[in-house]
This record gives sequence, C-alpha cells and structure tokens, in this order.
Amino acid sequence: MWEEVGIGPRALLDPPLYLSSMAPANRPKWSVAIFLDFLKDGESGELRPDPGEVAECFWARFDELVAGHDEIPLRGGLLVAPSFRVAGHVVWGFTQRVLSTFLHDYGDLLTPAGRGGSDDMGRIP
Repeated sequence: MWEEVGIGPRALLDPPLYLSSMAPANRPKWSVAIFLDFLKDGESGELRPDPGEVAECFWARFDELVAGHDEIPLRGGLLVAPSFRVAGHVVWGFTQRVLSTFLHDYGDLLTPAGRGGSDDMGRIP
C-alpha cells in the first residue's frame, strides 16, 4: 500500500489481509500480491501516489463503479477492454481485473446484509 498510494502502516486499522496474487497481462511472470485493509477512524486517507508506479489515484465508492467496455487509446491503435467508469474516469487493465475479482469474490460483503445492516459501502483508492 505504501509504495503504490502513499498510505502508511500507521494509518491502517489492522495488518493488511492478503487476498490473492495476480499477474498483470503485460508481465505474466510477475506475481502481484493483493491486500485489503481499512483506515483507522480519523485518518484522512490522503493519497500520495508514487509517480513511477501509479498514473493517477482517487477515492471512489464501490457502488459508484459502472462496469462496461471502453476504447483505450494505445500507440498501435484502440483496444476495447473491460472497464469501470467512475467520476469521469475509466479504470481498466490490471486495476480493473483486481477490482472485478474482488467484487466477484467479496461483493456480498458490500451489501447492507453482508455488513450487518451498515449503509457504509466503503471507498477504494
């Protein structure tokens, strides 16, 4: 978390929970570990992304993600890829795959019943 979005361990509620590992499509020999955690009460969640790792980051609620497909401009032309649209942004590629996998595997925890009746849908960076 720290190297990607700049949220240090002191801001986190618990030690991060390991969810899975995935390989980016453009780096199939890599294994990127996926973790989940929550911010402590009173933490702002200020994001300070490493520009060498992250092009842009922002907070969004899970219920704001709109799944679809978008044309992604690449040097060789356009790529039609699975995506999420949120707040005027298109989230695609590895980030889209991680979010899709998370929502598939843990999405029931995001419903009011799965959260014990809470209306807090949570935010993602």
